[in-house]
Amino acid sequence: MTKVYYSGYHNDVVSFVIYEGRVQTEVRQKPVKEALEKINSILKFHGGMTEFGIAISKSMEILLETPDKYDMKFLFLSDGDSNTGNPEIERLGRELRPKV
Repeated sequence: MTKVYYSGYHNDVVSFVIYEGRVQTEVRQKPVKEALEKINSILKFHGGMTEFGIAISKSMEILLETPDKYDMKFLFLSDGDSNTGNPEIERLGRELRPKV
């Protein structure tokens, strides 16, 4: 089990997109402390059926909805590899470069 810790600003918000062969948004623009309590209860790493494309697309959707008052960052973690994701990450870079 992996546990995520955070000691930054209390006003920060985060979103977590969990993916394998499907994608689900477990946390969407929640304060970090609240988000970590939820994500630490469900985060489990295991290999197989990894699809980067759907996760990157969902992440971009969330980033585009994020208010401009937040300094956005995109962090992508995986425990495997994928044959998808290149067009999606290129699109994310083109569309969000000024913001991320």
